[in-house]
Amino acid sequence: MNKVIPTVGRLLIRRDAQPEPSKIIHTLDRHRERAMSGVVVAAGANTTIEAGTRVVMTRYQGGGLRIDNVEHLLIEEDQIGGIIASEETMITESRPQGV
Repeated sequence: MNKVIPTVGRLLIRRDAQPEPSKIIHTLDRHRERAMSGVVVAAGANTTIEAGTRVVMTRYQGGGLRIDNVEHLLIEEDQIGGIIASEETMITESRPQGV
């Protein structure tokens, strides 16, 4: 297994598989940037996002690379659009204090 260690402020993200759209949808949407999700595999120094966190980023940011036949992205932390919260996290955070 190859090991990639991100430099300061960068994240290595394993991209989620994207379903192939039908030819009609693909033709209509071919120029649109789509949101993409993945899991942080490794985080460089001085990042606030930890390995194992599910994130959303835009499709064509950063550099793509293949590690052990799996697509990954190496991007800067500020290119993350959001963190995908687990259902358990969402329930805990939405409860009023003292409940």
